[in-house]
Amino acid sequence: MKPNPHDQFFLKTFSDQNNMTVFLKDSLPEKLSRIIDFTNIEFEPDTHIDSNLHKNITDLVVKTKTTTDKNPVDIYFLFEHKSQYDNNILFQILRYMINIWEKDIKDKNKPRIIIPFIFYHGKRKWKLKKLSDILTGVEELKEWMIDIPYLLFDTAKWDPEKSPKDFGDEMRLRISLEMMKRAFYMNKANTIYLISLVNDSRFKDDDVIEHILRYFFEISGLEKEEFMSIIRNDINVDRDVEVKMISLADRLRQEGKQEGKQEGAFLKAVETCKRLLLMGVNPSVVSNATELPIEKVLEIQKSLTN
Repeated sequence: MKPNPHDQFFLKTFSDQNNMTVFLKDSLPEKLSRIIDFTNIEFEPDTHIDSNLHKNITDLVVKTKTTTDKNPVDIYFLFEHKSQYDNNILFQILRYMINIWEKDIKDKNKPRIIIPFIFYHGKRKWKLKKLSDILTGVEELKEWMIDIPYLLFDTAKWDPEKSPKDFGDEMRLRISLEMMKRAFYMNKANTIYLISLVNDSRFKDDDVIEHILRYFFEISGLEKEEFMSIIRNDINVDRDVEVKMISLADRLRQEGKQEGKQEGAFLKAVETCKRLLLMGVNPSVVSNATELPIEKVLEIQKSLTN
């Protein structure tokens, strides 16, 4: 299955320590921001297993400390990225938090302070408020329900012109947020605007340029001919930037063709696997014949018997 480009872009953007530091500094409520040590930002990739043995992988876990006393307290921001509205995300976050705390208790450590942070840039308006609102509409019952306070950054409500100055100083973060904000509204005006931002940024790091442009091509869906027309007729693009853009566009098109071939071969193998299993062929023989992992063959066999 092709990885979600929105998830990949979010992770790469916010796994950068400078990006995350600037983002937290300018996004946290002032009351919380005052007690956070922004010089101690660490990333803790966490995977938690629930009772059904399903992997629950948090998008990002960011560790920092307080500055309130002589013995700073560790704080963990649990980031969940959503490019589609999810009314059940609070149940997912609660499960993650419980798994983390259970691990702490098992390791004989004090349970961590965890603050959930939802980063959202989907088309639907974010309406979710509290877990108790999902569980019941009866006000007399809500005080007995579990609620999970969480922070929310919704790109639909983010105005770059009114954002704190640090967002403007860190162009990579600024452009990344602009792209996610417009990811589902890619008309010609937004396309020209985003290309202009990349062109004006004058990035020196090729990895940063590729990271941003790769996502741009994913969300814009532009064919090379359309792209060439825009950068030559609508924008005065820097020659070096133009060369990098065209080179990446060609490479992504070739990658897309290769992925299409691989996907087609996989689907064909799955169909062959089903036919052989229905004929009563041993799963290990089917695995060898189709070159599918035995785990996948057994999964398909189970689906055929359900």
